[in-house]
Order: sequence, then structure tokens, then C-alpha cells
Amino acid sequence: MPSHRIEKVSALLKRELSSLINQDFVEDFGLVTVYDIELSADFREAKVFVTIFDQTEEELILKKLADKALNYQHILGRKLKMKFTPRLTFKINHFQEKIDRIDELLKDIDHGA
Repeated sequence: MPSHRIEKVSALLKRELSSLINQDFVEDFGLVTVYDIELSADFREAKVFVTIFDQTEEELILKKLADKALNYQHILGRKLKMKFTPRLTFKINHFQEKIDRIDELLKDIDHGA
């Protein structure tokens, strides 16, 4: 179970990153949502899971996010005044797709019974 401090810092990072990403991406790519952040116990690494509305642009947006990661780290470092600013790694959140697939399978089972 993650510590309260990790949860608090993750929530703060999520809020700040959401704002930065939407400033950079919403006009060109539509909605890009920070779904979750997995922060390491030492606060040095953060996996940022994003949900992208236009799935046809996933690879391009992921590349652009990776290109902007150092800039985001710099901004977060100044804003949050943490001892370490976590290294950001962006990942696509496929959680909703998995839920949809499970939903489909359950419907198939229900109709077959």
C-alpha cells in the first residue's frame, strides 16, 4: 500500500502535469488526460499514464510527450520545490480498452447461456 506522502505527491504531480499537457496539446490533438501516476518510493521516477481521446494519434502524442518530459520536469521542479523532481515516463492507459473487452466477453457469455 503506497504511503500517504506518495499519494499526496502523485496527486499534486497529476494536477500540475494535467495543466501543462492540456496547454500544449488540447488545441492540436484534443483531450489528453493524465489518468494516473505511479511514483517510486524515492520520488525519482514517475510513470505517467495518459488517456488520449483520438486514439489514431496515440503514437505521435506519446512521442511528443516524451520530447517534452525534460521541460515538464524542469517546470515541476521550480513549482513544487521538491528535493528530487521525478523523471517522467509517459505510457498510454489501456485500462478502458480492457474494461470494454471484459464487458464484451461478459455480454457474449450472457447471450450464450
